[in-house]
Amino acid sequence: MAAINGLARGIVTDTADPSGAGRVRIQLPALAGSGGIWAAVCTPFGATPGTAVGLGSEVWVAFEHGDADHPVVLGLSR
Repeated sequence: MAAINGLARGIVTDTADPSGAGRVRIQLPALAGSGGIWAAVCTPFGATPGTAVGLGSEVWVAFEHGDADHPVVLGLSR
């Protein structure tokens, strides 16, 4: 995948991470036609790790070092 700079909005389409790592699958409208990507979920200090983001949630996504293969959900957009 190409580099992605800045933040992107995504929609959560799956929360059952097959690797058991607590990731969520997100669809990025900016990448129309893709099957979605699995993204780590940033957990705030004091929060319970593994707290799932709900299906259909609109989220903000960042990419570690701009690398589209390393997405991180930062939080809900609404």
